[in-house]
Amino acid sequence: MNDTRYYSYDEKKFRVGVILSVILIALKLIYNGPWLPLIVSVALILGSGRYRLNMEEKVCRRLYYGYLGLMPFVTVFLTQYLMGRKLQIALIRNICMGMLLMAIVMLILYILTLRVRASVFIAMILALLLVTANLYVLAFRGTELSFGDFSSLTTAAGVMEEYVLLIYDTELGAWQLLTALIYASCIFKPFKVRRKAKARFRNLVSLAGMLLIFVAGTQNLTVYHWTNQGSKKSVYILNFVLAAEEMVIKKPADYSKETVTALTSQYEVSSGSRTSTATESGEMPTVIVIMDESFSDLSVLGSELNTNTEVTPFISSLSENTISGYALSSVFGGNTANSEFEFLTGNSMSQLPAGAVAYQEYLKGETCSIVSDFNE
Repeated sequence: MNDTRYYSYDEKKFRVGVILSVILIALKLIYNGPWLPLIVSVALILGSGRYRLNMEEKVCRRLYYGYLGLMPFVTVFLTQYLMGRKLQIALIRNICMGMLLMAIVMLILYILTLRVRASVFIAMILALLLVTANLYVLAFRGTELSFGDFSSLTTAAGVMEEYVLLIYDTELGAWQLLTALIYASCIFKPFKVRRKAKARFRNLVSLAGMLLIFVAGTQNLTVYHWTNQGSKKSVYILNFVLAAEEMVIKKPADYSKETVTALTSQYEVSSGSRTSTATESGEMPTVIVIMDESFSDLSVLGSELNTNTEVTPFISSLSENTISGYALSSVFGGNTANSEFEFLTGNSMSQLPAGAVAYQEYLKGETCSIVSDFNE
């Protein structure tokens, strides 16, 4: 005989589990997903699908909170798995801070709703949605999704219509496992929160402590902006939040209108210069700017590169009416729009966060540039 003192049968819940398992198997066959996450998911669903715990409330509550308490770690694991990354001992600090970040998000949702299970799994769903979006952004442009990209959602929506989205193995596996975890939690009966005001105050104190630990724990933690390094050398959801914090522009030291005026006064055009003469005579010169990101002056290599033919004979021959020199580029291998921004506006990327694209994230209207100066 089965001992039903500790659990009770729930045939309706079991039938839902069977249907859910069939759907997951069908998705695996349609998209040719991985077997292991499917097997684990179906086993978890069918293994827990027929029962509800019927223990003493105190014991059941501890098991319930213990199960949900594992979810911050599970979220970090699933998000890294979705990106095709493994958790590494070398990243233990990043992993711990990623877990703490998810716990903070879950606690904030709990303070707002006072629903433990809903808060935990809503946070997990949001995290997986973010990482799923990152997976497609990375595949499309070669760099990971950043907070500033949300300002370009309209453009992204228009571009997506021209592409067919593929379902990745790790993506399908991660969502299968999350579905199974949500379903398995139904083995526990929900508990009502007593003394809501007291519960909120207690959790606000806990939240403040967790935030202090998070701020201290992420000090001097490297934030990655290059290609896929945010998920490769860190935990993506953690790297995403830390990178978003860097987007806040801090006012430089000695920044004032008087300082700018003093600097620009050094470059005032004298009355006898060619520029002033051209302006007074009413000449409107044609200005052609060529920004060739694939051009490289290999002569700077000196003796390291010897050729029997001049590499850039025409460029080298330019001497009459020519001003030449070298300029430092703020970008390498990507985000070349920032070079255009610096040239057109005269502003420097040195005051903006690493990985930022000024056009997308900071220019929300008209701004002064060479174009506007010529139009005056």
